[in-house]
Amino acid sequence: ELTRDLYEGRDRLGGMVIHNADDVKPHDMETSSPWITWREGDEDKRLDCEYIVGADGFHGVSRKSIPDDKITEYERVYPFGWLGVLSRTKPVSPELIYARHERGFALCSMRSQKISRYYIQVSLEDSVDDWPDDRFWGELKRRLPDDVAGELITGPSIEKSMHRFALLLPSRCAMARCFWLVMRLILCRQPVRAASTAPHLTFIIFITLCLIIMKKVMMPALTIIPTRRWHECGKGSGFPGG
Repeated sequence: ELTRDLYEGRDRLGGMVIHNADDVKPHDMETSSPWITWREGDEDKRLDCEYIVGADGFHGVSRKSIPDDKITEYERVYPFGWLGVLSRTKPVSPELIYARHERGFALCSMRSQKISRYYIQVSLEDSVDDWPDDRFWGELKRRLPDDVAGELITGPSIEKSMHRFALLLPSRCAMARCFWLVMRLILCRQPVRAASTAPHLTFIIFITLCLIIMKKVMMPALTIIPTRRWHECGKGSGFPGG
């Protein structure tokens, strides 16, 4: 839904989106006249720019194009992990559920009307093997309100993955993933439901802080907070709710 919104917005502005561009390379990024080259089929293309925004992720070409002496990284590793389970079951709710519990955070999301995606916060020392399906479902139910837990449909997992997160802050990097993450939270048409153990106020404060950080820190410095992921198994997106 967010992708559709962005495409429609771009069309209204009369912009152009180029697909199937191979071998994309930014040039002269430290000058006032940067430019980009790419290849469409057998034809080489060039675009002269006023500025370049590289939103192709941590492993993308944009970040790799920044000279080593022009970038400084600061890393913070969070003291918890996410255990994600994908199951061929009907979602417990048509809305996202964020639940804060004394045993840890929990998230209920969905891929479709027949495939569900669930996450729970776990210890960094845990591995996928420590969490068989029965243990996962039991722990998830404990962290959800009783009315929600009673509606939860369980079943064999078709994918299970463990994710550990760190924040990286390149000091002189003009990427846009922070905007993508915040816009994903704000513009996504899918409604958000805060469980009874996680008041709406918590979510509102979180969004407000994101906007303040963007305005006061991200915008002036043109910095980004990409999220680096480690997968022990599975092919999940690695981002809770993704």
